Amino acid sequence: MRKLLTLLVLGLLISISSYGQQPSRYTPIDSVQFVPMSKLKTGVDSPFYYKIGDSVTIQGVVTFKPTLYGLSANRKAAWLQADTGNFKGILVMMDYARLKTLRSNTSSAITSLADLEKVLKFYQNMVPGKTVRVTGIVDEFNGETQLLLLPIETEITKLTSTTIPPRVTLIDSFSQLDASNNQVKQVASGEKYEGSIIELKDVAVTSNSYNATSKRYTWSVKDSKGNIMNIRDVSQYFRGDQNAADTLKGYTLNIPTVGTALKFIRGMVVQNGTGAANAYWLAPRDTNDIGVANFSYPVISKVFRKPTLATSSDKVDVYATITNAGGDVISSAVIKYEVGGGSFSTVSMTVVDATNFIWKGTIPAQADKSVVGFKIIATNNKSRQDSLKSEFKYLVSNTVLSKISDLHYRITGASSSIHRSIKGVVMSKFLDGSFYKATVQDGTNPYSAVMLDDDVAAGVVKNLKVGDSITITGGYVAERTKITYLDNPTYTNNGKANMMFKAVEDTAVTNKLLDSNYTMLDKYQSMLVKFNNLVVSSKNADFPSAFGEFKINATTKIQKGLRVDDLADDISANYGDTLTVGQKVKSIAGIVYGANSNYKLEPRSKTDILLATGLETVTYSNNNLTMYPNPSTGLLNINLENAGTLSIYDMNGRLVYQTATKGGLNQFNLNLTNGLYNVQFTDKISAKNQKLIILQ
Repeated sequence: MRKLLTLLVLGLLISISSYGQQPSRYTPIDSVQFVPMSKLKTGVDSPFYYKIGDSVTIQGVVTFKPTLYGLSANRKAAWLQADTGNFKGILVMMDYARLKTLRSNTSSAITSLADLEKVLKFYQNMVPGKTVRVTGIVDEFNGETQLLLLPIETEITKLTSTTIPPRVTLIDSFSQLDASNNQVKQVASGEKYEGSIIELKDVAVTSNSYNATSKRYTWSVKDSKGNIMNIRDVSQYFRGDQNAADTLKGYTLNIPTVGTALKFIRGMVVQNGTGAANAYWLAPRDTNDIGVANFSYPVISKVFRKPTLATSSDKVDVYATITNAGGDVISSAVIKYEVGGGSFSTVSMTVVDATNFIWKGTIPAQADKSVVGFKIIATNNKSRQDSLKSEFKYLVSNTVLSKISDLHYRITGASSSIHRSIKGVVMSKFLDGSFYKATVQDGTNPYSAVMLDDDVAAGVVKNLKVGDSITITGGYVAERTKITYLDNPTYTNNGKANMMFKAVEDTAVTNKLLDSNYTMLDKYQSMLVKFNNLVVSSKNADFPSAFGEFKINATTKIQKGLRVDDLADDISANYGDTLTVGQKVKSIAGIVYGANSNYKLEPRSKTDILLATGLETVTYSNNNLTMYPNPSTGLLNINLENAGTLSIYDMNGRLVYQTATKGGLNQFNLNLTNGLYNVQFTDKISAKNQKLIILQ
């Protein structure tokens, strides 16, 4: 009996030992995530050694509890991290719908997210601190690399718990305020942190807004240099809805208010947003990731000036509401102003209304036609500062405003008398949610249009017709989503205009569309513009979500391009489904509109879009592409004249495979599901598209 007991104990020890030391091989996380600096400096952050669609097994320490994942009820995620080095963290995603898209031959026994979870033992094994091995498909969404889990059970490979400490770094590793007061994404220094836990010290909450419909908060933190990082509500601890598996009963959501100083804030580095709006965000895991300091920062709001229209003899009084949370008080405030882009001068502000915390400073009178820019800096009793880094601007004019471009130099303010001679033509009108919007244009020079806006009930904009000539007599100038608006406008309708303005065609802008940074469109905001000889670069700008937008560019480089919206009455929400990635757009016109801190194009109707017939593509050189067999079971031979890049897209426009190629014969063993694909070859001067059928 004693011998039998000894054998049983020995067997158990062997079993535990083999469980803790799995013999199967795995790929280091940093091999999957690595991107060379030469690529990062050009803004490219896709994995270098592994491509979208590759299958891989990785191992790491769980740093986020998947039952707290609240971004969707239809998918769940955790993060794995190997250690505190570069490229050591990654998002691992359990997403049944996405898995069926990439692997249509997934077992018929798995028909839901719940079925997939049972196979993966995702909730059971993905416990923070445990070292886990998982197998999945390399995927990417909004610039963030993720591992889409295959239906293979996750394995705990180390019984003891491991703590991955956060890497202490600065916001300027991810975002920096430039000379134009824009937050610029820092790919070269930020990408190495993607998926890893970091800690920011001594920052302040700089924005905090709540959406009552979605029950979600949008907030951000700022450092002393004005660099800002948005906070992503991945965890249920920071959400008002109930998408997570853990409902956190009895927990009260408490997002720090604007001005709250934080000793630290920790979380995973993630990416969010599309195009130029894409940025690195920080995703705290729970309330322990936020440490509130015993001090706070000033908060500046409600800035306005008098007089609204300044002449060369007018001093300009600038007013601002300046508050401070946490019991601290404002000790001083100053205005920094410049004229015509010159150096800044400083004037002090004083309290003029202590009850409402209103401060005032005075900018000296300036010469006629001067453009004056100013910003405000406030300091509290603990020497903590906050400032409005973005400049307000106004135009000094001894004459009544006569051009729409004059409105673009006004800060928020209202006056019914100074607009009386601004005439223009209604170039477009559309309904966006509960608001009618119309664009009025008075020329083709930069800043020659403004967006009129009011709600449906008011009917002021609703009554306008495209082609009307109007004289603007009043309104409230506001700036939203990079567009200058005239809210609650008043006007005189002069009847049908004698002429409509021709769409502006700026080849310099067209040539820069590839950059996905459309700040060059600022000068054409609300104006009618036209682009020629482009291609459809994405059928669905928000895949896998769908908001009726597609993208155009000079190339089919996936997820790059200018968004095209569907607000026109005859452009349906599924219009992009009728397009093909690579399809040539002979010309496209529309209004430059603002959204998500960037610009997009709003065609007035389908007639503004002239597509090539069939699957024509951009003008190609005579670089031949010979591909066989087609249909293919996955084994594919491609003959090319030159070296270049081969990309394969599914019919949703999603990149599923990409690799460098050589001149001559290239052979591939593709792991793709049955279906129709678009194969594209590009080199420095040419591109070529062909259809590929996978039939296994």
